This record gives sequence, structure tokens and C-alpha cells, in this order.
Amino acid sequence: MGRIYANCQLEATVVSKRPVLYGIESTSKYFAVKNYWRSFFATTCAALIFRFAIAAIVPQHIAGTITAYYQTNFPNEVFLIEEIPFFVMLGVFCGLAGAAFIWLHRRIAIFKKKNRAFKAVFGNSPIAFTALFALIVAILTYPEGFGRYIAGQYVLIAICVSLYIPAGIFVPSFVIGACGGRIVGEILIMWWPDGFRGPDGPQIYPGLYAVVGE
Repeated sequence: MGRIYANCQLEATVVSKRPVLYGIESTSKYFAVKNYWRSFFATTCAALIFRFAIAAIVPQHIAGTITAYYQTNFPNEVFLIEEIPFFVMLGVFCGLAGAAFIWLHRRIAIFKKKNRAFKAVFGNSPIAFTALFALIVAILTYPEGFGRYIAGQYVLIAICVSLYIPAGIFVPSFVIGACGGRIVGEILIMWWPDGFRGPDGPQIYPGLYAVVGE
């Protein structure tokens, strides 16, 4: 199990280019202290090898293919002291949204387990409901369906994680949080188009709020 945790932390650290300790934080619900040095050593080695591969092994004309898509280019001083209260409120909102997501997922699981009509239609077969809901998700999300918006994804993900397929909510939770943060950033830039300190001061970056919400 410790090796599985370490492998998950490699993905969280190297693939998304985040700090080493973030990989441990994001993948450990009940963290065992004895696995700390293993995870830290594994993620550190993976990050060093990744950097070495880009600099020394991978040719320059294809080095860009192993970097992140849609890279951000924020300045060093990207936020002001006036924005910290909005970050706090965004964190509170995301926490409440996460609690509501857990409640919704629990209600869905109880419904599938105890509802007689659901059990009569789908029985104990894990394939029937999974195939039907996969079709529903495909219709709602492609090409321009309701599921492409944050409200649609919020509900669809709560149902999808209850299906009998190996999946998780690691990336979907990032997507929902980033969407919510971006909405807050766009609202603020509508209210203060010249920034909090006027035209001569730093501007508001909506993408920063997406990172905070993530």
C-alpha cells in the first residue's frame, strides 16, 4: 500500500509540476508517518529525473511536448493585499461546495441501494446502469450540452463516481474548483475593470482565482 501511495504522489508532483510535499498532502487521507520518507524520496527523485530529461536527454525540438499545456504566465507579484479577503471567501465557498458534494454523493449511493424501482430496473448488474449513464453523459456533454458547464459537471460527477468503474474525483474536483474560482475572478474584473488601485496599479487576473479555487 505504501508503494501505491508513492506512485500516486509521483503523478501528483511530476505530471502537474507541483511541490513535492503537495503530492503527499493531496493523496494521503490517513497518512502513516513511516511512509513519509519513502514518498518524499520517490517524488524528489522523480522531479529531478524529469528536469534532467528535459535539459539533457530530450531533444530541443520535442522538449515542449512533455511540458504542461496551456501554461500560465503570471507576474511575480500577482495579487494584492486587497484580494486576500476574496481568497478567504473563495476558500470558504469551495469548502461548502465540497461538503455539499459529499452529501449529494451519499444521497445518490443510498438511493441506488434502497430504491425499489431502481433495483427492479437495473437489478444487481453493474453494467446496465453504467452503460445507460455513460450514454446520458455523452449526450449531455457533447458537443455543447448542459454537462459542459460547472453546474452540470457538479451533478454528473457526483453520479459518475458511484458507478462500478475504477475512477476518482482528483481531476474533476480541480476542474470544478477552477471553474468556480474563474467565475469569481471574472465578476471582480467586471466590478473593478481598472484593478483595485486604479489604472496605474496592478490589474486583476481572473486566472489567479481559478488557481486558488483549484
